[in-house]
This record gives sequence, structure tokens and C-alpha cells, in this order.
Amino acid sequence: MGIGVKYMHTAKELEALGCRVYLSEPLSRHTTFGTGGPCDILCECADMESARGAYLYLYRSGIPFEVVGRGSNVLVSDSGFRGVILKFYGDSHIKTFGEDIIYCSGGISAKKAAAFAMEKGLSGFEFAGSIPGSVGGHVAMNAGCFGSEMKDIVEAVGGFIEGEEVELSPGQCGFSHRESVFLKKKGIILWAKFKLEHSDRESCLKKFKEITAKKRHAQPLEFPSCGSVFKRKEGVIPAKLIEEAGLKGLKVGGAEVSTKHSGFIVNRGGATSRDVRELISRIKREIYDRYAVWLEEEIRYIGQF
Repeated sequence: MGIGVKYMHTAKELEALGCRVYLSEPLSRHTTFGTGGPCDILCECADMESARGAYLYLYRSGIPFEVVGRGSNVLVSDSGFRGVILKFYGDSHIKTFGEDIIYCSGGISAKKAAAFAMEKGLSGFEFAGSIPGSVGGHVAMNAGCFGSEMKDIVEAVGGFIEGEEVELSPGQCGFSHRESVFLKKKGIILWAKFKLEHSDRESCLKKFKEITAKKRHAQPLEFPSCGSVFKRKEGVIPAKLIEEAGLKGLKVGGAEVSTKHSGFIVNRGGATSRDVRELISRIKREIYDRYAVWLEEEIRYIGQF
């Protein structure tokens, strides 16, 4: 894929802002599914300053772009993305804020943030540390598991929405199941504060180990995936419907409905994004035909499908 003069200029501007820039980068290297074609530019930001600068430059310039963290909740087209992928991941900025609040960059890994909280004897972030991805990504999608969600611990969130700098309270974030205002509009989360509970390191670590053990037992962590594919709705548990419909093990190419957890689609080897998308479509049609329930995806689609 050739890069035009416009994008060569964009690449230089992003490098000047302190970003690492890669041209025609395969996005399969940056998604947990392990699929996806190349983007014109991959812009890696490992601190809040470069992420802020890159976001504002791209937004104000009208250049097509998408913001990702670890790529744990996205499906990128096999043809890639015509524009810039702003990857905000790899930051290490985190600190305590008062006695029971931690303040951290949106680009820090949730696992690293959880380890910091546990070391400080602050409980409540353990569940988030068991979910792959960045803190910003977790907040944007209101990530959760085993009855806990990010909205339960968020104290404040800072970043940009549609080019305007914002500092939002939990009530202003528009949290719902795997959703927030940051996904509905063109936004980026630069930082977040989380209100946690006083505990001790050993108790926090025990809780974290219990959560991760449950996930190892119940989820197909041995294969690339993006976690749960479909949103839960009131009275609707997608994994239960998928299993009852006999769709466990259903395959399209290298993509398979996990035989361990029917809410997961896994890459058994050589899967393409087209395989995954076709499998999702088959599941949705089958569940609608059987139960008159239309499943809605948690994952974000990037590029043309």
C-alpha cells in the first residue's frame, strides 16, 4: 500500500509531537484477535502529552483516525484502515491521590494499575486487572466481569470529546453495559481517577488470584480472542442462548465459537477478520430465528467490512 504525500506530512507532524510512527503497519500485530490489515499510519503514544498532541492534531486536521489501547475489544478489517490508528498504550504514569484514590494515565495497562493498587492495599480494581487492555479502553467501554464494572469505581475521567477538553464525573460519562460517551463520539481518555477501598496487600492479592483462577477455568484464554463478543441485556445472556442453540464449536475458517465459553469467538489459527465477522453474523441470525432476540456486539469494528 502506497503512502501519499498527505500522510507522509502527517507522519512527520506526529513524530514531532513525540509519537512513534509506523507506515503501512499490519494491525494484526496490535489486536488481541490477531487479525486485521494495515493502516496508513500507526501512531504510538506512550505518555499523556504525546497522546494529547496527536489527538488534537488529527482531529483539527480532519484526518480520519481511530483511538485504540491494546486492541483487545476491536475487529479490524482485513483491508486495514485508511487513516491513522492512534494507539495510546504503554504509559506508566500512576500515583495515589489522597488516601483511597488512584490517578493514572489512560494509556497504562489495567493489569499494571491493579498491581499498583494492590501494593498500596487498595481494593476494588482487582477485577479490572484481570481483563486485558488499557485503563482508557476499560473506562471507555465500561469493562467488567463477575458483577463488577468500571463505573463502580470511577471517580473522574479526563480527556477530549469531539476536540473539546473534558473532565467528567461518573454521571456525565454515560455509562451503560460496555458503553460510554467516549465510544459514542470521537474521544480519547487521557487520565482517570478511581475511588477504592482500604484493605491490605495480601487480601487484595488473594481476591485477584481468585478472579484470575475463575477466568482460567471458565474462559478460553489459550486462544486469541477479544473476550465476550456480545452485550448482555436485561434478561438476555448471550452465551446461554448460543449454547442452547447448539452453536458451540461452530466454525468459519479459523474462527470458532469457543467450546469452553460460548460467549467467546477464538482464533484457532489463521482466522481472518472476515471469518470472525461472518461467524458473528451467523450467530446473530440463528439466535434471532430461534428466540426473536437480536444480539448486539461489544466489539468495535474498524475499517470497511
